[in-house]
Amino acid sequence: MNDIIYRYRNILFFTYIGLSAFFLMRLESIFNGGFYYSVRILWLPLAIIIFGYTWLNRNFFYSVNKNKITTWVLVIMLYVLSLLMTWPYLMAVNAFTGNGDEIVYEGPIERKWISKGKRWTYHLVIRDQKSMEIVTLNCGKNYYNSVSEGNFITEHFYMGGLGFPYRWK
Repeated sequence: MNDIIYRYRNILFFTYIGLSAFFLMRLESIFNGGFYYSVRILWLPLAIIIFGYTWLNRNFFYSVNKNKITTWVLVIMLYVLSLLMTWPYLMAVNAFTGNGDEIVYEGPIERKWISKGKRWTYHLVIRDQKSMEIVTLNCGKNYYNSVSEGNFITEHFYMGGLGFPYRWK
């Protein structure tokens, strides 16, 4: 079993990352929707699976890496990456288990802001008129430039099975 996993580890890893990126690019939620929930519920199960599997097969990994420290540094890196890249899978489960109930966020734009990284992301902060909840929405550059603070906007989402609003891009 270890030989099979070792032989196909790159395929498994890139498939895992690729599907995660696909869901990340195709699903939209309100700002960081589900991320904190994902980390809160998955940190322990992922730690048990990853560190437990490594511990049970440590002699194999030590022989492959030729060093105990390298093995555990790689496992820690895998754990952090898994924790970050499992969030889109949770969002996919949320979307696929939703019952189709629509959620409408509508209200005045209270603030506009741009986050700058590899790619600029445009955000609008509104106060929903029904719930009085502050909602941060992602939007495209053209839409961002076409609205101003104080404008009244309406955005439609669906309620997912795990309780997070989502919409497909």
